Amino acid sequence: MRQQFKRVKSENDKLMKNYNLELIQLMEQGDHVVKSPWSSWQYGANTILNDWHGSYKGRGDKKQKYPYEGIFERSNDLFLRNVSPDSELYETYTSSINELFSHPATTSTIKKMGGSTGYGLASTIANQEPIASIELGASVKPKNISKSPITVTPPRITVNAVTPLNTPQPPAPPQLPRIEIETFNPVAPAPIQVSLSTPPTFNIKLGSYRNNMTQNVGKPDGDRINKYGAGYSVLGSGNVSIDNNTTQVQNEAPAVIYAWGNGPSTAIPGTSHDAALLKAYFDVGGNNGTVTLAKDLTINSINSLNAAERATERANGRAWNDQDFFVGGVRIATLDNATNKTIRNEANINLAGPLAVGFEIQSDTFGAGKREVINANLITDEAESGDEYRGPNGLGGLRVGNQNNPSNEKTISLSPNLGGNDTPGGLKISRTPDIVDGNGRILTRGGYVGYKIGLILTYENDDSRANSDYRLINDGTIKFMGKELYWNSNICSRFSKY
Repeated sequence: MRQQFKRVKSENDKLMKNYNLELIQLMEQGDHVVKSPWSSWQYGANTILNDWHGSYKGRGDKKQKYPYEGIFERSNDLFLRNVSPDSELYETYTSSINELFSHPATTSTIKKMGGSTGYGLASTIANQEPIASIELGASVKPKNISKSPITVTPPRITVNAVTPLNTPQPPAPPQLPRIEIETFNPVAPAPIQVSLSTPPTFNIKLGSYRNNMTQNVGKPDGDRINKYGAGYSVLGSGNVSIDNNTTQVQNEAPAVIYAWGNGPSTAIPGTSHDAALLKAYFDVGGNNGTVTLAKDLTINSINSLNAAERATERANGRAWNDQDFFVGGVRIATLDNATNKTIRNEANINLAGPLAVGFEIQSDTFGAGKREVINANLITDEAESGDEYRGPNGLGGLRVGNQNNPSNEKTISLSPNLGGNDTPGGLKISRTPDIVDGNGRILTRGGYVGYKIGLILTYENDDSRANSDYRLINDGTIKFMGKELYWNSNICSRFSKY
């Protein structure tokens, strides 16, 4: 077998030599080359020994000898770019030019800046082109000016005899104009009958509650629900500031409180506010002084009870507390049972949801003298248009639509003694729509609900004393954007009695 393999290999080598010779001849003739008529496998092996015993000379010096100098900038001066170094004015002219280029391309500027005109290992022999000379010559050819004498022939002027003017005659006497005036017989126009639609009316009624909220817990008769925080009671006398250092007042964490109970209340005879739930951050009592609010706060009327608590409210005959919104009237703060006391707002106050109030005074017979609330900054509902209330749940289930897809609507049933008897069908609540363009981008934001008041005086006791002075004063801005917008009629004024 081995011998046979050698014989085949020998014959194959002979054929390869013949074919190689034929291919060489064809290539020399320049005609064409024919591929081998048979296929074969070729195997090869190779070894490279490339050990220089080190790196080549100059390795690693490219950055040093050929540094990148940036993009060269040519001079804007045409004379500087073209003046010859052989010129006797070269040094004078180049020294007078001061161009601040980071990477100048002009040799004289490079040298002036201390740079080198060489580049790496390369070198050149400057072979300056000689200055071209231009011979300038001038020749003046005088001209012979020949002028002939000027002969002037005077014109012949013929003057015609003057014809005398006609003597004017006196004018004829003027004639009076004849004016004809048509008889004017005016007719009184028929009166235009204007039919105006009846504006919507809404009288918000807030539930009063037991003052000094921090000490009263549990009963559905003016007490707070302990689970939702203690709130903050400012009592005594003197001035107090509620600011970012006041830990008892945390933004979006107000206390949840029952209004006076139904039946009527056991604490306030004759008062029945149906134990409607509400929210508040703090209340103010005591004698003399000003409580200044300098901490921005947002309050919403969204019902914060869980399913079990809602079921308890419904089981106890208070179905109005088992809705998406509290109907007792949420508020930032209350002034109650105080004498010569003031709440002054210097913060940005945001109200969200229906039946929301900035600040209230409750009428009472325990305090006396001046009871005053002053808004010195801003009370608004701007938060309703923000992203916080544009998620899946919107604002208590109310979502924002647009002019092509209206916002959804909810009906809120008021408690009987806080407007329910006067509004048997409840309140229809929806949010104002966004205004969008053809691509769905918002041009004007909506989301406003309405049913808000900035400052209000609510009834708790019948106070007809002559020395009682309740004041609601707006020295700042109250700005609401919803559909049903109401301000207490006594805002921006001082009034006595209730």
